[in-house]
Amino acid sequence: MHGLLLLAASFLGCQDSNPIDAALEAFAGARPEQQEAILAQIVEKIEASEDPELRKILDLRDQARKKLKIEEALEPRYYDPKVYARGLVERSWAPLDDRQHLFLETIFAPVKNEQPIYLAVEYDFARNLGARRPAPVSPRDRLWNYLNGYPPDSDLLVAYLTARLDFDDDYDLLADHFSHAYSDLEAKAYSKVELYDAFASTEHIDMPDVDVIAFARRILKDRSYVSPLPANSKREKLYDEVKKRFLEYYQYRTWIEEAAVLYLNPWAELRSEHEPIRERLIYAIALEGEDLEDLRKRFEKAKDRDVFIKQIDKAYLEDDEYKLRIAELRKLRSQALWATAIATQGVLKEHGYLKD
Repeated sequence: MHGLLLLAASFLGCQDSNPIDAALEAFAGARPEQQEAILAQIVEKIEASEDPELRKILDLRDQARKKLKIEEALEPRYYDPKVYARGLVERSWAPLDDRQHLFLETIFAPVKNEQPIYLAVEYDFARNLGARRPAPVSPRDRLWNYLNGYPPDSDLLVAYLTARLDFDDDYDLLADHFSHAYSDLEAKAYSKVELYDAFASTEHIDMPDVDVIAFARRILKDRSYVSPLPANSKREKLYDEVKKRFLEYYQYRTWIEEAAVLYLNPWAELRSEHEPIRERLIYAIALEGEDLEDLRKRFEKAKDRDVFIKQIDKAYLEDDEYKLRIAELRKLRSQALWATAIATQGVLKEHGYLKD
């Protein structure tokens, strides 16, 4: 994601400092009414663009506006000991400024599981819709999106693309389970950290009876587990099943999320360990002629990420022009990204935030 800003700095001929960063910070210090006026002017300029590649993205964004179902995001929630582990103390929310809360946010790093764009709407894999976050995107962060080539409502577009590519409803219940808040063994729940974040971090995590019994009942349909769980092979088998099913969901979800964001921006930031899938996804998008329904069918035929990778690697070997396909799609998307970024830069220059 930072690549486009760095390219923009180079484009503006500044090596010692980044004028884009300087413009962002200067903009952030402006009066709110001035910020909104500038953003409105940027939006108008982007929407009026005649660049054919940007228009293609804007048309797809307009489809998203019409077709994506959007509801309010769910409030943070945790599994209730009264339901799943009677006799345990009641859970309570840890204050946001609690040292342990801040520590867990650091080591579990929920931000790594965010799409690499500032979001007002994100895709909810459990409910299969766009979830509107309670806090709006700040003016500075909206400007950051535009400078990085993301036109207005790109978050809604990414959610729509994810919805179009999410082919397996069998993961809905897993998605709901891992969207619950992480809790520790002292019955403290952490509203900024989901079970998904904790497991995705690969760090050591607590596995309270409440959560694993909820998993057994809701996912495995097994009511034989009762708290307190004795330290035996049956408990370890349940723990292993939780980890196994999380990994299946994690691999599925990240596969679909990354396909969606790379469809819009082939240079979008991915988790470092996921870099090997970047060109495979770009190639698949190009191979299907950017047709979302055909891409979804390709995913559905593969059923899981590893099979998809094997199939794409086989397609590479049979296609002498696979590198050209990847390069051409990147070229087309860069045209749209730059059209957005340069329109944004133009307005910032008019207002003195960027120098020629």
